[in-house]
Amino acid sequence: MKKKAIIEILSGVLCLTMLMSATVFAETGLKKISSETENNIISEEVKQQEEQYITEEGIITQAEDKGEYCRVQIDNDNMGMIFYIDEDAFIIDQQSGKRLTAKDLKSNMRITAILPAKAPMALSLPPQTSQAVGFIIRSDNGSMDLSLYNDSLVNKNNTLKLNLSENTKIVDAKGSDKVFTAEDIKNNECAVLYTVSTASIPAQTAPEMVIILDKENQLQPSEPKYVSLRNEAEAKGYKVEWTSNKKPIILTKNDMKIEITVGSDGFEFTHRTKDMKALDQLEKMDLPMVLKNGQAMVSSNFIDALE
Repeated sequence: MKKKAIIEILSGVLCLTMLMSATVFAETGLKKISSETENNIISEEVKQQEEQYITEEGIITQAEDKGEYCRVQIDNDNMGMIFYIDEDAFIIDQQSGKRLTAKDLKSNMRITAILPAKAPMALSLPPQTSQAVGFIIRSDNGSMDLSLYNDSLVNKNNTLKLNLSENTKIVDAKGSDKVFTAEDIKNNECAVLYTVSTASIPAQTAPEMVIILDKENQLQPSEPKYVSLRNEAEAKGYKVEWTSNKKPIILTKNDMKIEITVGSDGFEFTHRTKDMKALDQLEKMDLPMVLKNGQAMVSSNFIDALE
């Protein structure tokens, strides 16, 4: 009896020990999973905070000179994009390293646009925006990296390290005359243009140009500007009816009807479909419609929103 009792006691202790071990293992596992999940969330938040700029690359299919600005359309696998580019926009030719103007942009050029990650765009196909902070005309043998660079001049993905030389041009996207150094690159997002790099990890390069994307650039909204209502609307397939300065100008396309009055920044927009359209989200134009040299001029943000 004593032997049997001892065996029963030992069995009970063994079971209790196994149960406690399983509980501790489960709690440890849960804490580990919870910790990993929390770290992943924090890492993702940090990543999102760091990515202040994005790029959109494509081939120019249309470049139109509109006077004070140019309308440039590109084609790519992402449905393309339309850019409204001011005369003083920052545009660099990667091959020569020279500044260009919007009027130098031509069809069949390969171009990369740099935009704030949260740049507003018209909900159209393709999307349209006037918020790009810079453009690079790409060369066939050149490479480009857009990233945040640390104190060692290494990008955030540890894929490229900069070895600056006396031939490296350091500029900012504002086109300012300031003389920049390596210190200005550190802890800033930069667009790096280079041709040759080593096969090491990270790859190392002596870049031809480093474009510093100042954190203030993304916070500065573009100045509202006037564009021709008739020219821009008809280019998008709208019929424009204007019978008198005292009556609204009427734009029609498919099931859409828009009425705008001279001197007003408001408009009336109706359509039969239930789909949400870009104009449904636009409360008013940035500028009131005015007459200039016999033409009705409206704010570019209104044109951006037209489908």
